[in-house]
Formats: sequence, structure tokens, C-alpha cells
Amino acid sequence: MVTSWRWAITVYGSIGAMVHVPFLSCAFSQSTLESQFCQVWIQPPVGYWSLVHGDATPAFMGFMGLLGLSIYLLYFAYFLFIRLAKQGRSALEQ
Repeated sequence: MVTSWRWAITVYGSIGAMVHVPFLSCAFSQSTLESQFCQVWIQPPVGYWSLVHGDATPAFMGFMGLLGLSIYLLYFAYFLFIRLAKQGRSALEQ
């Protein structure tokens, strides 16, 4: 019973992978990406961008994304090389 969550996550992940298989063609062809079938994956991010960041350029949004990724990587490296090295597994707060 203790590992039942692992089986649940495995089944959930497998179902998710099977659902995504038909959409793999959208990633490799520009003409397929423009079809109505693939627009299901494009419309939500574009709608979010126009709603929240309507006047921002893609270059600015890319810069903000890279800035956020850099900050995340700095904190992650700090945790790995300083906190985890000093305290071991006890560095993970329970």
C-alpha cells in the first residue's frame, strides 16, 4: 500500500503520453502546425500572452524567461553545492 502512489503516477503518466502521441506531428512540420488539429496547442498560450502581456514583445518576454531561469539555476546551485554539501539530506526541510 505504501507504493500505491507510484503505480498511480505511472498509470497517469502513461495515459498522458498516449494522449500526446497523435500531436507529435505538430512539432515537426510548419504546415501541420497551422492546421486546425494543432491549433488546440497554440491558442491557449497565445491567448494568455495577449491577455496578460498584450504590449510586450517576444524578445522582452524571452529576456524575462531567461532572467527567471538564471535566478532559478542560481538558487538550485546554492542548494546543491552549499546547503546539501554541508547538511546532507537534513538540508531538506520536512
